[in-house]
Amino acid sequence: MPEVAHPDLTRLKWLGHALSPYGDKDWVCRNISRDEQDWRFLIGVGSRHFVLPALHRALVAEKMETEPPDDAREALEGVYLLNRERNRALRAQMLELSHLLNGLGVAPVWLKGATTLLNEDWAASARMMVDLDFWIEDERAYDNILATFDLDGYQTCEGDTGENHLEHHHFAPRYKKGRPASVEFHKSPCELKFQDLLDGARAIDRVEWIAWEGTEIGQLCAVDRLMNSYLQCISFHADVNRPDDRRLTAVAHFSKTLDFLERFAASQTSTKDEFFQRLRAGRRMSDARKFFSILKLYFGLEAGLDVDASFLKSIVFATRHPKFVYARYMAGHAWKTVIDGRLGPPGAWWTKIYRHARNFHER
Repeated sequence: MPEVAHPDLTRLKWLGHALSPYGDKDWVCRNISRDEQDWRFLIGVGSRHFVLPALHRALVAEKMETEPPDDAREALEGVYLLNRERNRALRAQMLELSHLLNGLGVAPVWLKGATTLLNEDWAASARMMVDLDFWIEDERAYDNILATFDLDGYQTCEGDTGENHLEHHHFAPRYKKGRPASVEFHKSPCELKFQDLLDGARAIDRVEWIAWEGTEIGQLCAVDRLMNSYLQCISFHADVNRPDDRRLTAVAHFSKTLDFLERFAASQTSTKDEFFQRLRAGRRMSDARKFFSILKLYFGLEAGLDVDASFLKSIVFATRHPKFVYARYMAGHAWKTVIDGRLGPPGAWWTKIYRHARNFHER
């Protein structure tokens, strides 16, 4: 692959354009690599970001599935086939849960990736999912639902009392033996800090109710589904990664980004217009410009928003100098910990020092 700014960013740009419905497919075909080092990198990122099935599908669509080295090609095809079987099991779990909730007199509003399994072509979906999310707006039903989950075998993780989810937008995740996914029961369709962009009180009035396989369920309206997908993307960096980390894989989760791009591509013009109107009326246009700057350069989507050039430069800098960026974070974090008086017991110091030293070495 020809280098642009940094070889890792060139590989990530190739991956983004290969996956994206807006990608430059001619450039992707011209620059596909047969180098094992490139494919070790791509398989590693694709695995961590849950896009290996989507990459296999993209290669097949461009008739490039025979181009990767043999082991990479076999891995991609194998994960794609396994994911189809997993999606079949996830759909069965969704149906089981829908029957369970309907029996309590409530209809779940399925969220995020779960809605892709409601489509007619669900079997062809390359989306990888760890959990299933649904939302119930009526607070009066919560205690009954949680008690029924307990009786049905859906339990929280051992030691998780749920106290850390009291002010959260969903209850503690629940797991049931023999079921493929954990379940997140939402009190709100998105994080509470994003209610200016997706307010549950307004969203419930626009829910699309569906009769599905003998059950009654719902999904958000088209613009709310698009907004929810977008919010998943911009919350990824703040919630999962350190705020000083500007590497591309830390500010853009490829699976979440691909979900947004596919929903955006399938949206009607009126849906896109309402989406951008809501963005501009909200309080987070800086986040939007950063996100759409990434989409333009690394995924091929030109949405008309101003490019945040300094943010893109910070991605290049963090990629070229990851140890420096992490060392700067550690210094700032250590000083803030002292100022805030959050040192904790001495044993915890060594745990943190060891973890940070390991992370620094791995950069």
